[in-house]
Amino acid sequence: MKKYIIVLILFLAIMFTVGCTETTSEAAKSTTPPTTENDKVCNFDWQYGTTSSIGQYYTAPFGYSYAVVNLYIQNEDDRTVSTNPYYWNFIADGIKYSVDVASFSDGINHQTVEVGKGGEIEVQLVYLVKGSPMEASIDYTGFSQPKFQRIEHYPKS
Repeated sequence: MKKYIIVLILFLAIMFTVGCTETTSEAAKSTTPPTTENDKVCNFDWQYGTTSSIGQYYTAPFGYSYAVVNLYIQNEDDRTVSTNPYYWNFIADGIKYSVDVASFSDGINHQTVEVGKGGEIEVQLVYLVKGSPMEASIDYTGFSQPKFQRIEHYPKS
């Protein structure tokens, strides 16, 4: 009978200790605000310039040029962002352009990767565009898009 009482007292002591530990942890958690989806962003910046040729194999037809986009990504979101050029569109003068195969030229700094949380990369993308656009935008069409936030990585020209 004494063994059962000792076991019961030990059991209650352990339960009391565990209960206090969890209460303390819960109190500590409640003082730190939880991270929300709004806090998670993918920082990016981009700039572009135009040229009539890329390397020795790609020359733009008359009335067209190549827009070479420098894209910087710094991801702080849990969702990945791809540098796959087929997930990025170039929009100028009301036309949405898909990537040109010149993106894979030796003279272009491109690598297709998935940028995870904490990842940072800079790549180039190439688009064959009509004329030489003065203003443009880019659009990401990849899966499970994070919230993008433009930062100033490149100097303003």
